[in-house]
Amino acid sequence: MSEKPYSQSIQNLRTIAVIGVVLHHAVSGIYRGGNNQDLPGFLYLQLVNYGSILFMVISGYFFEKSIKKYPVKELVKKKFRNILLPYLLFVFPWFFFEYFISPYYGKERGPEVTVGEAINTVLFKTNYWFIINLIIIQLLNFFITKVSQVRWLVLLFTVITLFYSANIYLRLFESAHSYAFLGFLSFFFCGRLIYRYSNVFQMVYEKVTGWKYYPFAFLPLLVLFYAVAIKESQWIHRHDPYTDFGNVLRLSNILFTGLLLLIFYRKRAKFNFGRAFTNKSVFLIYLTHPYFMRIGSFIINRFDISSWVFGMSGILMNISFGIAILMFSLGASRLLLSCGFLK
Repeated sequence: MSEKPYSQSIQNLRTIAVIGVVLHHAVSGIYRGGNNQDLPGFLYLQLVNYGSILFMVISGYFFEKSIKKYPVKELVKKKFRNILLPYLLFVFPWFFFEYFISPYYGKERGPEVTVGEAINTVLFKTNYWFIINLIIIQLLNFFITKVSQVRWLVLLFTVITLFYSANIYLRLFESAHSYAFLGFLSFFFCGRLIYRYSNVFQMVYEKVTGWKYYPFAFLPLLVLFYAVAIKESQWIHRHDPYTDFGNVLRLSNILFTGLLLLIFYRKRAKFNFGRAFTNKSVFLIYLTHPYFMRIGSFIINRFDISSWVFGMSGILMNISFGIAILMFSLGASRLLLSCGFLK
C-alpha cells in the first residue's frame, strides 16, 4: 500500500468530516429550540453528528505523519503559521462582535457582558470550539513522541472519555463537549496509532470485514446504536432541555460514530470531491462557515421562516441551508487561497 493514495483517501475523509460539521451546525440557523422537536429532527441530527470525532482521528493521523517527518521546532512553526494565526484572524472579529455589538443587538443579555465572558463565548460556545480544543491537544502531543507513550495514553484517555460521557448525567463539572478537550484526546491518540500501525490496522480491518457473517452482524449493530443514540438524545432533551442533547461525547454517539466511520473508511478511496476540497480549503471552510451561518440565520429569522420543529420539510430546509453554507464557504476558501492566504 503506497503512502500517497492512502493519504489522499484520508484527505477524502477530512472532506466528509467538514461536510458533516457544516450540516450539523446549520441546524442553529433553522431551529429555534424548545422541547417539541420531533423524531425526524433527531434522526437527522444524529446522522450528521460524526464530524468532530472523525476530524480528531484524522488530525491525530496527520500529526503522527508530520512529527515523523519534521523536527519538532519546525513543526511548531508550521502549526503556528498554518493553524493558530488563521484561527486568530477569524476569531478576533467574532470577539469584537460578541463584546461590542451582540449585547446591544438581537440578544436578551444586557450590555454588562465582560471581556472574560466574551472570550469564553467565542472560544467554547461558538462553532470555533473545536479549533481551540485541537490546538491545545496538539500542543500537548508535542511532548509525546514515543509510540509506547501513545499506546498507554490511549487507554487512559479512553477511560476519561467515558467519564465525560457519564458526566453528561452526573454534572460534576461543565458537561458541554466544547469544554472537553481531555475527552477528545483518546480519538487523537487513536489517529496517531492508526498511522503508526497502518499496515496492521489494514490487515485486521480486512480480516474482520472479510468474515462471511460480517454484513449480517454489522448492519443490525449499526441500526441498534443509531436507535439508542436517538433515544438517548430524546431522553436528555425531554428531561433537561438545558443539557446539550447532541453532545458528541455521549457513549451512544461514540459507538454509532465508530461504526459509521468504518463505512467511510471502507469507501474512502471511492469518494471524488474534485480538486476544490484540499487540506487548506477544508480548514478554511471550517473557519469561514460560522460567518455565513450567522448571515444566513439573520436572513431566515428576519423573514420568520425558521421553525420550532423539524418535520421532513424542516430537514430538507436544513440540508438546503447547510449545502448553501458549504458552497459559500468553499467559494470563500478558494478566493482566500488564490490571494495567497495559507501559503
